[in-house]
Amino acid sequence: MRRFKPKALPKKRKKKKQKYDILKILCDHIKYNDRGELHCDDGPAVVYKTGAVHYYQNGKLHRDDGPAVTDRLEANIWYQHGVMIKRISRTGVEEHYRNNILHRTDGPAIVYPDKNDIYYINGKRVKKCPNHILKCLEKLAEQEDLKNA
Repeated sequence: MRRFKPKALPKKRKKKKQKYDILKILCDHIKYNDRGELHCDDGPAVVYKTGAVHYYQNGKLHRDDGPAVTDRLEANIWYQHGVMIKRISRTGVEEHYRNNILHRTDGPAIVYPDKNDIYYINGKRVKKCPNHILKCLEKLAEQEDLKNA
């Protein structure tokens, strides 16, 4: 005689359900796609009761024409396909990223309102460099990315 064992739900589903249950408590507005991922094409996918707004596409933070995360208490953060591009804090500090690390070749990666700027290339702090040196560093960074891909 065969014993019937009920199939258990995958752990991932339980975690997602718990996460989304918490979102329902914290949010006024939530939108999903057919796969159950946070998603909205014509506006924010999540609007929190605190006023924070998050734009998602296919489960990843993403917005083409502005910040994907807008929070009046903290910062505005730009994302492209889940990767942080830029962050501006409420104090006016502007940070530029590539692959989620501080990086900028056409100027300082961290711009302070008082003009004390800091330069970063691939997450490493560098002294202010002339533009032609920064372009060379950018090419080296791209080559390094191709090797790591």
